Amino acid sequence: MQIQDAIAVFQKYGVNVVEMGLDQIRTSRNLLLKIHHPDAGGTVEEAQNINEAFALVKNIPVLKPAQQPRQPTESQSQPNKWAWAGHSGAKPPNSSILRNDFTDLNFIKKSMWELSGYSNEEWTIYSYDGRLFTTTIAVYGSSEIFHYMTIAMIDFYTKGSALLSCRAVFVRPTASNELHLIYADEKYYDKNPIKFELDSKNGFTRRQLLKEISKSYYRIYNEEEKTATIKTVPVEKRIKMYNRNETNGKYGILGHDIADLELADVLVYKTESGKIILSLDMES
Repeated sequence: MQIQDAIAVFQKYGVNVVEMGLDQIRTSRNLLLKIHHPDAGGTVEEAQNINEAFALVKNIPVLKPAQQPRQPTESQSQPNKWAWAGHSGAKPPNSSILRNDFTDLNFIKKSMWELSGYSNEEWTIYSYDGRLFTTTIAVYGSSEIFHYMTIAMIDFYTKGSALLSCRAVFVRPTASNELHLIYADEKYYDKNPIKFELDSKNGFTRRQLLKEISKSYYRIYNEEEKTATIKTVPVEKRIKMYNRNETNGKYGILGHDIADLELADVLVYKTESGKIILSLDMES
Protein backbone atom coordinates (compact mmCIF):
# COMPACT_ATOMS: atom_id res chain seq x y z
CA MET A 1 0.00 0.00 0.00
CA GLN A 2 1.30 3.45 -0.93
CA ILE A 3 0.44 6.74 0.74
CA GLN A 4 -2.20 7.72 -1.84
CA ASP A 5 -3.85 4.33 -1.30
CA ALA A 6 -3.85 4.92 2.46
CA ILE A 7 -5.56 8.30 2.01
CA ALA A 8 -8.07 6.63 -0.32
CA VAL A 9 -8.89 4.02 2.36
CA PHE A 10 -9.99 6.78 4.75
CA GLN A 11 -11.78 8.67 1.96
CA LYS A 12 -13.75 5.49 1.24
CA TYR A 13 -15.33 5.84 4.69
CA GLY A 14 -15.88 9.59 4.32
CA VAL A 15 -12.78 10.68 6.26
CA ASN A 16 -10.45 13.27 4.69
CA VAL A 17 -7.16 12.82 6.56
CA VAL A 18 -5.41 15.44 4.41
CA GLU A 19 -6.98 18.24 6.44
CA MET A 20 -6.59 16.52 9.84
CA GLY A 21 -4.01 16.59 12.59
CA LEU A 22 -2.50 13.35 13.89
CA ASP A 23 -4.81 13.15 16.91
CA GLN A 24 -7.88 13.55 14.70
CA ILE A 25 -6.65 10.81 12.38
CA ARG A 26 -6.09 8.46 15.31
CA THR A 27 -9.60 9.17 16.63
CA SER A 28 -11.09 8.55 13.18
CA ARG A 29 -9.17 5.28 12.90
CA ASN A 30 -10.52 4.11 16.26
CA LEU A 31 -14.09 5.02 15.32
CA LEU A 32 -13.80 3.18 12.01
CA LEU A 33 -12.46 0.09 13.75
CA LYS A 34 -15.41 0.08 16.15
CA ILE A 35 -17.70 -0.14 13.12
CA HIS A 36 -15.69 -2.36 10.79
CA HIS A 37 -13.90 -4.70 13.20
CA PRO A 38 -14.91 -8.39 12.79
CA ASP A 39 -16.36 -8.37 16.32
CA ALA A 40 -18.67 -5.53 15.28
CA GLY A 41 -19.85 -7.15 12.06
CA GLY A 42 -17.04 -6.00 9.78
CA THR A 43 -14.38 -8.11 8.12
CA VAL A 44 -10.76 -8.90 8.89
CA GLU A 45 -9.73 -7.37 5.57
CA GLU A 46 -11.45 -4.05 6.36
CA ALA A 47 -9.82 -3.83 9.78
CA GLN A 48 -6.40 -4.66 8.34
CA ASN A 49 -6.75 -2.05 5.61
CA ILE A 50 -7.70 0.64 8.11
CA ASN A 51 -4.76 -0.19 10.39
CA GLU A 52 -2.32 -0.37 7.48
CA ALA A 53 -3.55 2.96 6.13
CA PHE A 54 -3.18 4.58 9.57
CA ALA A 55 0.37 3.23 9.91
CA LEU A 56 1.31 5.07 6.71
CA VAL A 57 -0.39 8.42 7.18
CA LYS A 58 0.64 8.85 10.83
CA ASN A 59 4.32 9.05 9.84
CA ILE A 60 3.98 11.90 7.36
CA PRO A 61 5.68 14.90 9.04
CA VAL A 62 3.19 17.51 7.83
CA LEU A 63 0.34 15.66 9.52
CA LYS A 64 1.89 15.98 12.99
CA PRO A 65 0.66 18.86 15.15
CA ALA A 66 2.90 21.92 15.20
CA GLN A 67 5.06 22.53 18.28
CA GLN A 68 3.77 26.10 18.65
CA PRO A 69 0.35 27.35 17.54
CA ARG A 70 0.62 29.60 14.49
CA GLN A 71 -0.52 33.19 14.62
CA PRO A 72 -3.01 34.06 11.88
CA THR A 73 -1.15 35.40 8.85
CA GLU A 74 -2.24 37.93 6.28
CA SER A 75 -2.79 35.06 3.82
CA GLN A 76 -4.85 33.09 6.31
CA SER A 77 -7.12 36.08 6.86
CA GLN A 78 -8.14 35.87 3.19
CA PRO A 79 -10.31 32.71 3.12
CA ASN A 80 -10.18 32.19 -0.65
CA LYS A 81 -6.61 33.32 -1.32
CA TRP A 82 -5.79 29.76 -2.47
CA ALA A 83 -8.07 30.22 -5.49
CA TRP A 84 -5.88 33.04 -6.86
CA ALA A 85 -2.86 30.78 -7.48
CA GLY A 86 -2.06 30.96 -11.19
CA HIS A 87 -4.96 33.39 -11.80
CA SER A 88 -4.12 36.48 -13.84
CA GLY A 89 -7.52 38.03 -14.52
CA ALA A 90 -9.08 40.94 -12.63
CA LYS A 91 -12.30 39.02 -12.06
CA PRO A 92 -12.26 36.84 -8.89
CA PRO A 93 -11.55 33.16 -9.70
CA ASN A 94 -14.08 30.39 -9.19
CA SER A 95 -13.64 28.93 -5.69
CA SER A 96 -16.38 26.29 -5.76
CA ILE A 97 -15.43 22.82 -4.52
CA LEU A 98 -17.64 20.05 -5.94
CA ARG A 99 -15.80 17.00 -4.55
CA ASN A 100 -13.77 16.70 -1.36
CA ASP A 101 -10.95 14.73 -2.92
CA PHE A 102 -8.01 15.24 -5.26
CA THR A 103 -10.10 14.82 -8.42
CA ASP A 104 -11.41 18.35 -7.78
CA LEU A 105 -9.06 21.15 -8.89
CA ASN A 106 -10.13 23.64 -6.24
CA PHE A 107 -9.93 21.00 -3.49
CA ILE A 108 -6.29 20.51 -4.50
CA LYS A 109 -5.60 24.25 -4.44
CA LYS A 110 -7.22 24.71 -1.03
CA SER A 111 -5.56 21.61 0.47
CA MET A 112 -2.05 22.55 -0.68
CA TRP A 113 -2.46 26.07 0.72
CA GLU A 114 -3.60 24.76 4.10
CA LEU A 115 -1.02 21.94 4.29
CA SER A 116 1.77 24.42 3.60
CA GLY A 117 0.69 26.59 6.52
CA TYR A 118 -1.04 29.21 4.32
CA SER A 119 2.05 29.84 2.20
CA ASN A 120 2.47 32.78 -0.16
CA GLU A 121 4.81 30.80 -2.44
CA GLU A 122 3.25 29.96 -5.78
CA TRP A 123 4.15 26.62 -7.36
CA THR A 124 3.14 24.94 -10.60
CA ILE A 125 2.61 21.16 -10.63
CA TYR A 126 3.08 19.36 -13.96
CA SER A 127 1.94 15.86 -14.95
CA TYR A 128 3.86 13.96 -17.61
CA ASP A 129 2.53 10.89 -19.43
CA GLY A 130 5.86 9.73 -20.85
CA ARG A 131 5.58 11.90 -23.92
CA LEU A 132 3.83 15.16 -23.10
CA PHE A 133 3.24 17.56 -20.23
CA THR A 134 -0.52 17.21 -20.17
CA THR A 135 -1.82 18.97 -17.04
CA THR A 136 -0.64 21.91 -14.94
CA ILE A 137 -2.02 23.07 -11.61
CA ALA A 138 -0.95 26.29 -9.89
CA VAL A 139 -1.07 26.25 -6.08
CA TYR A 140 0.23 28.09 -3.06
CA GLY A 141 2.57 25.64 -1.35
CA SER A 142 6.11 24.82 -0.28
CA SER A 143 8.83 22.20 -0.75
CA GLU A 144 7.73 20.58 2.52
CA ILE A 145 4.56 19.25 0.88
CA PHE A 146 6.04 17.83 -2.33
CA HIS A 147 4.61 14.43 -1.34
CA TYR A 148 1.08 15.81 -1.23
CA MET A 149 1.59 17.64 -4.52
CA THR A 150 2.55 14.29 -6.04
CA ILE A 151 -0.46 12.45 -4.62
CA ALA A 152 -2.81 15.25 -5.68
CA MET A 153 -1.58 15.30 -9.28
CA ILE A 154 -1.61 11.49 -9.63
CA ASP A 155 -5.18 11.30 -8.31
CA PHE A 156 -6.35 14.24 -10.42
CA TYR A 157 -4.86 12.71 -13.54
CA THR A 158 -5.65 9.01 -13.02
CA LYS A 159 -8.90 9.04 -11.02
CA GLY A 160 -10.70 11.98 -12.60
CA SER A 161 -12.98 11.98 -15.62
CA ALA A 162 -10.16 11.35 -18.14
CA LEU A 163 -8.55 8.31 -16.41
CA LEU A 164 -5.13 8.83 -18.00
CA SER A 165 -1.69 7.58 -16.99
CA CYS A 166 0.80 9.67 -15.04
CA ARG A 167 4.43 8.63 -15.54
CA ALA A 168 6.01 11.58 -13.75
CA VAL A 169 5.26 14.68 -11.69
CA PHE A 170 7.34 17.87 -11.82
CA VAL A 171 7.02 21.06 -9.77
CA ARG A 172 8.38 24.55 -10.31
CA PRO A 173 8.34 27.64 -8.09
CA THR A 174 6.82 30.47 -10.10
CA ALA A 175 9.68 32.85 -9.37
CA SER A 176 12.42 30.44 -10.48
CA ASN A 177 13.84 28.63 -13.51
CA GLU A 178 14.24 25.44 -11.47
CA LEU A 179 12.19 22.40 -12.42
CA HIS A 180 12.07 19.58 -9.85
CA LEU A 181 11.21 15.96 -10.63
CA ILE A 182 9.39 14.57 -7.55
CA TYR A 183 7.87 11.35 -8.95
CA ALA A 184 8.67 9.02 -11.83
CA ASP A 185 7.45 5.50 -12.64
CA GLU A 186 6.23 4.69 -9.10
CA LYS A 187 9.33 6.13 -7.40
CA TYR A 188 8.94 9.14 -5.12
CA TYR A 189 11.67 11.80 -5.08
CA ASP A 190 9.87 14.30 -2.85
CA LYS A 191 12.60 14.05 -0.17
CA ASN A 192 15.43 14.34 -2.73
CA PRO A 193 14.00 16.05 -5.81
CA ILE A 194 15.93 15.87 -9.06
CA LYS A 195 16.56 19.46 -10.10
CA PHE A 196 16.84 20.61 -13.70
CA GLU A 197 17.92 24.13 -14.55
CA LEU A 198 19.42 25.46 -17.76
CA ASP A 199 20.11 29.18 -17.82
CA SER A 200 21.62 31.38 -20.50
CA LYS A 201 21.34 35.11 -21.13
CA ASN A 202 21.89 34.64 -24.86
CA GLY A 203 19.92 31.42 -25.38
CA PHE A 204 21.25 28.08 -26.63
CA THR A 205 22.27 26.71 -29.97
CA ARG A 206 21.09 23.13 -30.55
CA ARG A 207 24.64 21.89 -29.98
CA GLN A 208 24.94 23.77 -26.67
CA LEU A 209 21.52 22.55 -25.55
CA LEU A 210 22.42 18.91 -26.24
CA LYS A 211 25.64 19.34 -24.26
CA GLU A 212 23.75 20.80 -21.28
CA ILE A 213 21.18 17.98 -21.34
CA SER A 214 23.99 15.43 -21.51
CA LYS A 215 25.81 17.07 -18.58
CA SER A 216 22.60 16.94 -16.51
CA TYR A 217 22.18 13.21 -17.10
CA TYR A 218 25.83 12.48 -16.32
CA ARG A 219 25.47 14.49 -13.10
CA ILE A 220 22.44 12.39 -12.09
CA TYR A 221 24.23 9.10 -12.78
CA ASN A 222 27.37 10.28 -10.93
CA GLU A 223 25.35 11.38 -7.90
CA GLU A 224 23.57 8.02 -7.92
CA GLU A 225 26.86 6.09 -7.84
CA LYS A 226 28.34 8.29 -5.10
CA THR A 227 25.30 7.96 -2.82
CA ALA A 228 24.59 4.25 -3.41
CA THR A 229 25.74 1.42 -1.17
CA ILE A 230 24.67 -1.10 -3.83
CA LYS A 231 27.02 -0.22 -6.67
CA THR A 232 26.57 -0.72 -10.41
CA VAL A 233 27.76 -4.12 -11.57
CA PRO A 234 30.30 -3.68 -14.43
CA VAL A 235 29.03 -4.87 -17.81
CA GLU A 236 31.66 -7.61 -18.08
CA LYS A 237 30.56 -9.09 -14.74
CA ARG A 238 26.84 -9.26 -15.46
CA ILE A 239 25.74 -12.87 -15.66
CA LYS A 240 21.96 -13.25 -15.35
CA MET A 241 20.99 -10.11 -17.22
CA TYR A 242 22.74 -7.53 -19.36
CA ASN A 243 20.72 -4.54 -18.11
CA ARG A 244 22.01 -2.26 -15.37
CA ASN A 245 21.16 -3.51 -11.87
CA GLU A 246 19.11 -1.34 -9.52
CA THR A 247 21.21 0.83 -7.22
CA ASN A 248 19.96 2.42 -4.00
CA GLY A 249 21.42 5.90 -4.27
CA LYS A 250 19.71 9.27 -4.44
CA TYR A 251 17.68 8.41 -7.56
CA GLY A 252 17.34 4.60 -7.50
CA ILE A 253 18.34 4.05 -11.14
CA LEU A 254 17.44 0.73 -12.74
CA GLY A 255 17.68 -0.86 -16.18
CA HIS A 256 19.79 1.44 -18.36
CA ASP A 257 23.41 2.54 -18.30
CA ILE A 258 24.13 6.14 -19.25
CA ALA A 259 25.61 4.94 -22.56
CA ASP A 260 22.30 3.25 -23.44
CA LEU A 261 20.30 6.48 -23.41
CA GLU A 262 19.38 8.14 -26.67
CA LEU A 263 17.59 11.47 -27.00
CA ALA A 264 14.87 10.76 -29.57
CA ASP A 265 12.85 13.98 -29.38
CA VAL A 266 12.59 17.31 -27.57
CA LEU A 267 9.23 19.04 -27.16
CA VAL A 268 9.31 22.72 -26.18
CA TYR A 269 6.69 24.48 -24.06
CA LYS A 270 6.46 28.13 -23.09
CA THR A 271 4.58 29.05 -19.90
CA GLU A 272 2.49 32.18 -19.43
CA SER A 273 5.37 33.75 -17.50
CA GLY A 274 7.77 33.16 -20.41
CA LYS A 275 9.64 30.18 -18.95
CA ILE A 276 10.67 27.48 -21.42
CA ILE A 277 10.12 23.82 -20.49
CA LEU A 278 11.70 20.98 -22.44
CA SER A 279 10.04 17.54 -22.57
CA LEU A 280 12.70 14.93 -23.35
CA ASP A 281 11.78 11.67 -25.09
CA MET A 282 14.57 9.32 -23.98
CA GLU A 283 14.96 5.90 -25.61
CA SER A 284 17.45 3.09 -25.15
